[in-house]
Amino acid sequence: KLEDGSERIVLRLPPALAPVKVAVLPLLNKDDLPEKAREIVENLKYDFNLQYDAKDAIGRRYRRQDAIGTPYCITIDHETLHDNCVTIRERDSMKQERISIDQVSNVLHQHTHPHGLLSKLKYLRTTPLTASRFPSTFRKKLYHDERLNFLDSTIG
Repeated sequence: KLEDGSERIVLRLPPALAPVKVAVLPLLNKDDLPEKAREIVENLKYDFNLQYDAKDAIGRRYRRQDAIGTPYCITIDHETLHDNCVTIRERDSMKQERISIDQVSNVLHQHTHPHGLLSKLKYLRTTPLTASRFPSTFRKKLYHDERLNFLDSTIG
């Protein structure tokens, strides 16, 4: 729930699995903000699947991106034209942080690269299954899958 009582619809995909990694949103559709936003899009478009959105109020644009699972939104405002920094918003916590435009690609890569997700999966595969980590409804299926994987690796 939001402060105004409305509910937020959020597709909470892990950032590494989200089809759209970042949305670039100029605060207003005037005062050279769209041009600066297009520059950022040009710099990021070969490294990340992204969307540019300048329609409606910024809150509505955030909600649209939340609904499709976009983990990060970059907002270009009037301060950006003076200090060359943008606001990056994280979907799940709605936390916002100002960062330099030069750092945007590195920050996005660090948070959206599949390496973090793969290391978590590797951890799950290498640690023993315990009752404290999994509810009882999942334990039987996981144990069965592990036995099948073991049989596949010994036979094949």
